Amino acid sequence: EFGLHLGIASIYSAKLNGTLGGFAGLDLSALSVRLWLGYALGQTTHSNTGSAHFDWLGTREEICALSGTHRSLRLGLCGTVELGYLQAKGQSSTSISARSKGTPWLAPGLGVAVRQPLSGGPWRLEFWAGLEFPLTRERFAFRRSDGTLETIHRVPWAGWGSSIGVGYAL
Repeated sequence: EFGLHLGIASIYSAKLNGTLGGFAGLDLSALSVRLWLGYALGQTTHSNTGSAHFDWLGTREEICALSGTHRSLRLGLCGTVELGYLQAKGQSSTSISARSKGTPWLAPGLGVAVRQPLSGGPWRLEFWAGLEFPLTRERFAFRRSDGTLETIHRVPWAGWGSSIGVGYAL
């Protein structure tokens, strides 16, 4: 079985609460490869000192070993790597401390994929869920007037993510 897939998906992740992205993929028998391009829709965090708006732009590379099951449903174990950039912008006339404006994003992960053809045609429903382990765990902070730092976000050592999307097999 060979398939070239294009699609869009919504992704929830440890980075930010909503990422909208597109993907291109290649299926060769039991091996599936996907390249996702995504942009996090943004999230604002508030504190006593001010607020910060976070954005993420990046990619997720995914390789899965798929096996067929009942009625063309395909399940697989996946390895992933996310590459990107996490950016914070201070708001309310405050600024993010100089060392914490943005950071490269690198997060390997493991997950599961489910792929299901819709009505036997070229359209596919795709679901992915897994764990990611950010290797860059920056602390974002405001510098108060007395010189102390107020942490507004710290990237966790691990998080989970999931996506659901629709693809078209060429």
